[in-house]
Amino acid sequence: MARHPLTLVLNRGGLAGLVATASALAAPEEPRVGLVFVDDGRDTTAVRREAVRRQADFFGLTRLDELSLPGLFSGPGAAGSRPRLAAARLLIEALAHAGLKKADTLVWPVACNARPDAVSRATETQLVAEQLADLEDPLPGEPGVNPRLFAPLLSYTDAQVVELGRGYGAPFALAQSCEQAGIGLAGNPDTPPCLMCPPCRRRAAAFRTAGVADLQPATH
Repeated sequence: MARHPLTLVLNRGGLAGLVATASALAAPEEPRVGLVFVDDGRDTTAVRREAVRRQADFFGLTRLDELSLPGLFSGPGAAGSRPRLAAARLLIEALAHAGLKKADTLVWPVACNARPDAVSRATETQLVAEQLADLEDPLPGEPGVNPRLFAPLLSYTDAQVVELGRGYGAPFALAQSCEQAGIGLAGNPDTPPCLMCPPCRRRAAAFRTAGVADLQPATH
């Protein structure tokens, strides 16, 4: 019997992770799909972890791994000061994890809203991570080929991400975008979005441009 390939999707509960998961499940080779949640130590970690769990339940996925990188967005190499270093570290750690799990593909759901400068930076970061991974000698019993690093949404606009998700029937209400929702409330994923933070405004613009209704919890 032919082995179905294993695809792991980096997913922190957001819109891009949700759509990337739906896209992976629709691949013609019918891969086994699992999610990898990254605990990067930010305040919204609890609510995003719950969002990923709900997405996994919706899609019927039983593989849900977690990477602990609490210093990724604080201290040296933090996103606020050196975002490419933080992203490269994330990808290197994720590729190592995917290799240990004998995954064929690691999906990085980065979405740059079709901004050429952002697409270029993300592409360079991807290449650096792949080159560093290729320098590693495989451990005994590991395959000699690293997982493929795939960024399917890299050149999409935010509206195109929404349109793609709609085509796959993605449950948009399960995607957590807000920087504030759930903070101080034990990570309650049903807390309404603030609609004021940059991710909330970016999400609203994407759905408005796509002409799609966004089914989030009711606003305050």
